[in-house]
Amino acid sequence: MGRIADASAVQDGKARQRAVFTNGSASTTMPTVGTTDDAAETAFAPTDTNRLLAQSGPDMQQELFGVPARWWRVARSFLCTMYLLMGAGIIYLFSSYGTQLRDRFGYSQLQVSMVASSANLGLYLSGPGVGWLIDRYGPRPVAIVGSLMMFFGFLAVSTAVNTEGIMFPAWLLCGLYFFVGSGSSGCTLPSIALNVRAFPAHVRGFAVGVPLSLYGLSAFIFVQIKSAYFDADSLADTAPTGGDLGGFLTTITAFLGVGVFLALVAMWDVPLEENGVESIAFSADEQNSDEEEAVVAAPTAAPHKIQGLGEYLTFRSSQLLIATFFLAAGTGLMIIGNVGAVVLALAPPGHGSDDPVVQKLQGTQVALLSMFNALGRVIAGVGSDFTAARFGVSRAWWLLSSVVIMAIAQAEVPLAVAAGDAWALPLGIATAMTGYAYGTLWSLCPSLVAEWVSPVRFGFIWGTMTCVPALSQQVTNTLFGALYDMHRPPVLPGEPPAECKGAACFAAAYWGTAVMCVVGAACAFALAVRPPPAPRGYRSVAAEDTAVTAVRSDENAPLLASGSA
Repeated sequence: MGRIADASAVQDGKARQRAVFTNGSASTTMPTVGTTDDAAETAFAPTDTNRLLAQSGPDMQQELFGVPARWWRVARSFLCTMYLLMGAGIIYLFSSYGTQLRDRFGYSQLQVSMVASSANLGLYLSGPGVGWLIDRYGPRPVAIVGSLMMFFGFLAVSTAVNTEGIMFPAWLLCGLYFFVGSGSSGCTLPSIALNVRAFPAHVRGFAVGVPLSLYGLSAFIFVQIKSAYFDADSLADTAPTGGDLGGFLTTITAFLGVGVFLALVAMWDVPLEENGVESIAFSADEQNSDEEEAVVAAPTAAPHKIQGLGEYLTFRSSQLLIATFFLAAGTGLMIIGNVGAVVLALAPPGHGSDDPVVQKLQGTQVALLSMFNALGRVIAGVGSDFTAARFGVSRAWWLLSSVVIMAIAQAEVPLAVAAGDAWALPLGIATAMTGYAYGTLWSLCPSLVAEWVSPVRFGFIWGTMTCVPALSQQVTNTLFGALYDMHRPPVLPGEPPAECKGAACFAAAYWGTAVMCVVGAACAFALAVRPPPAPRGYRSVAAEDTAVTAVRSDENAPLLASGSA
C-alpha cells in the first residue's frame, strides 16, 4: 500500500536537531531538514568552513516589550550595517575631489583615472577573500577589520594632503586607494551577508536594498558637507587655492573612526530560523502491490540551492547574470569615476578645477549620482519583492529595465551636447539615469544570487561576483582616461598640462559604453525569459502520477494486444 508522507513525521526524534551559526560573540539556531534519523545526524555536520555546531532546543526566545530578543538584535545590527554602508560608500565620492587631488600632486587625467580604478579594484577583487572569511568567521570580525582599513587608509591620504611639501607618486596613491577599497569591501559584504541571513526570502530585497541605499546616498551627503564647509566659495578668502581638501578628508576619517566603534559593539550575526519542510505525497501501484513501500520525506517547494563556486559558474542563469553585471557595472563605474572630468571638459575655457563654479557643478553631478543611486537600490529592492510575491515577476525583468535605462543615458550625453551649448541639464539627466540604473544592480544582483545559493555559501560566491565590476571598470576607466588625454593640447616645456575642452574628450567613451549596455540588455532579456531553477533530485506529485500511469499502461499493453487479436 502507498503511504502519504507528512512533514510532521520527519520532525520527530533526531530530525529535530538544530544547527547553530557562531561568530564568536552571538549565536542562534536554525532547524535542519532531514529525511531519516541517519540523515539528520549528518545534514549539518560541523565543518571548518561554515562552523555549524549540532545542538537541540530553542534559543533566544526571551522577550523585551513583547518583542523577541532576537529581533532586537536584528534591529540593532540592521542599523549598524546602515552606518557601515554609508561609510563604505565614501569610495564613490572620488569624482567630487579627484581633479583637486590631481592638481595637488600634479597628476595627469589618466593617472587620476588609475587612482579611481585602484579603489574599485580593491573593492571588488577582495570580494572572494572577504566572502570566504565571512563564511568562515562570521560577518562581525570581518566588518571590524574592514572599517579599520578604511580608517587608516583615509588617515594616510588626509595626512599627505595636509602636509606641505609631500608629493605622493601616483603608484603610492593607487596602493592606498586599493587598500581603502578593500576596506570598503570588508564593510559592504559582511553587511549584506548578515541581512541575507537574518531576514526571510520574501523581504530580502528590502533587507538588502534599504541599507545599500545609504551606501549610494553616502556621496550625496558628503558632497553637501564639502560644498557647505570645504569648497572655495564657502571658505571665501581663507582658502584661495581651491578649498580645504585636507580638512574634508580629515572629516571623512573621523566619520570612519565612529564606524569602527559601532562594528565592535553593535553588530551581531543572527541567522533566520526556517524549516522549509512541506508535505509531500507519493503515489504507488495500490492494485498490484500488498507490501508497504518505504517513505522518504523531502522538500518539494524549494529549488536546489547551489553549494559551491564551480556549480555556480556552470549554471546558465549565473553566466547570463555575470555577463549583464560586467557590461552594466563597468559603465556605471566609468561615470562615477570620471563625471568630474566631463564637467571640466564642458566648462568654458579658463575655468580650471579650482574654480568655484566648476566645483559646484562637479558636486551637483556627484550628488545626482548618489541620490539616484540610493533611490534605485530602494525601488528595485522593495519593488522586486512586491512584484515577485504579488505577480510572480522575476527580478531579472527589473534588471533588464535598468540596463536599458543606462544605455539610453550613455547615448543621450554626446547627442545632447552636440545639439547645443546648454549641456548642464542633459548631463544632469543622464547622470541621474545612470545613478539609478547602477544602484538597482546592487539590489537585484545579490538578491538573485541569494535565490540560487545556499545561505552558508552566499558570502564567498557573492564576494566572487564582485570581481566582475573590477574587471569591467578597468576596461572602461582606461578607455576614458586614454581618450581624454589624447584630445588634450600638447604639454609645453615648463608649463602645467592644459585642460581638454569639448565633447570630443569623452564622446567616444560614452558611445562605447552605450554599445556595452545594449549587449548587456540582451543578456538580461535572456535571463528574464529563462524558467526558474527546478528542484534537483526530487519529483513532484504530478510527475510521480505521470510515471505511475505510464507504468500501468505498459503493464496493460499485452492484455490489450491479446484482446484485440
